[in-house]
Amino acid sequence: MAYHTSHMGGRSILKEARIMKDVPMWKVGESVYNFGRWMPPATIELRPDVYVIPPWSNLWLVGSIVLTMLLHILILYVRPLSILFSVTPLSWAEWTVVFFSFISLAAFCLLLLLICGCISLI
Repeated sequence: MAYHTSHMGGRSILKEARIMKDVPMWKVGESVYNFGRWMPPATIELRPDVYVIPPWSNLWLVGSIVLTMLLHILILYVRPLSILFSVTPLSWAEWTVVFFSFISLAAFCLLLLLICGCISLI
């Protein structure tokens, strides 16, 4: 990994040049991040994608979520599986608690997204 030249000794630059000689467009001694100040790569590369990429564009993710939910329902409501896992199905009253908890959590998450969006405008 390359660092700014001010942090590298002569031996490190030579070692970097030897290791990275076959990498196209590599500039020995330069920062791998082409910014004036250092920022973690996740904040640079992933942050805009949260607002741009829709969740259903990753079908593997959607499929795994649906499969997980189906397995939970099977384990809860198919009698042999519920006995095997020692669980009991939720009543309607318990499902309403789950539903309203989910709604309040979703509202809280939307509030956080709104706050982060406003902060990024500043």
